[in-house]
Amino acid sequence: MKRKATLWLIPLALAALIGLSAGQASAILYTFDSNPPPDWGNEIGNWIAANGVYRPNTPPIDWQGYGGAASLLPFNLTNPVFEVDSTDWHEAGVWLRFSYNEGKANGVLWVEDRYGQSYFHVARDGVWTQPINQIRPNLYQAHIKIIVSGDNYNVYANGNLINSLVNSDFASGQVGLFGNHLTAGAFDNVNVVPIPGTMLLLGSGLLGLAGLRLRFRKG
Repeated sequence: MKRKATLWLIPLALAALIGLSAGQASAILYTFDSNPPPDWGNEIGNWIAANGVYRPNTPPIDWQGYGGAASLLPFNLTNPVFEVDSTDWHEAGVWLRFSYNEGKANGVLWVEDRYGQSYFHVARDGVWTQPINQIRPNLYQAHIKIIVSGDNYNVYANGNLINSLVNSDFASGQVGLFGNHLTAGAFDNVNVVPIPGTMLLLGSGLLGLAGLRLRFRKG
């Protein structure tokens, strides 16, 4: 009976790992119809939720350190899928695999600037690269979906792939919203599919425990 009780852990753990590897983690949707949920860090910019959107309410500061206004989710994600609607991508964007080290920003930033240009920045200890993979899609209103998988960052606008980046600097980190202007971005319907590394470790840990238990019972 004890052996049977242990055996059920194996299919459970396998199902967990298969689901996670396929990206089938629970999505988190934020509509900002009222005050923003406490998940949002509101680190710089005095972000507010009003009229169904989320946006900075104070001019951003410390461009070379944190990098404009930022409000981040607390989850450490490995391969996030991040979706957001905006009625204004004027100097606005999305942080990916972000971390904060002694007051300096680290991570990948996708941004749409005031001239309708889309590009990436990579920040390492507060030092920013010049714009990478710069194009001009003129996205002033769009549904954006960003898929991060391994070293690949793919940005879709209204279902069409518009920009990509290959970068191996960061394995995981936070995701969040960015603004470099008081009128930058009016964000709505943020949808995040988190795949935290801790969940993967939990699945592999269950497999290890199950195998160890079976070896112990056989011995």
